[in-house]
Amino acid sequence: GTVGETAAVILPCSWGYAEIGQALYAQGTPKDQPLYTRWIETYNSQEFADIADWLRGFVDKHAETAGTSEKETMERAFRISSQYEYMFWDAAWRMEEWPV
Repeated sequence: GTVGETAAVILPCSWGYAEIGQALYAQGTPKDQPLYTRWIETYNSQEFADIADWLRGFVDKHAETAGTSEKETMERAFRISSQYEYMFWDAAWRMEEWPV
């Protein structure tokens, strides 16, 4: 794929992690769970928010000059990636166990 398609497919992950990190941090970090506290602080960091913002801007700017076919592919990649991100977080929320 193109640079725009690649950026569009990874955007839901970085955007989602930034949003989730901020939401969890706002609820308070689990001081008795340093591993989770570090994870939350990483994805709540200004550096990570800046990366997610930059990537959103990059995708938007690239889409402005992309042809119709590439824009459609970028949109499809973003949509499918978003669905997989949702399924990942839903599986974690439900504590889904995998047989493999």
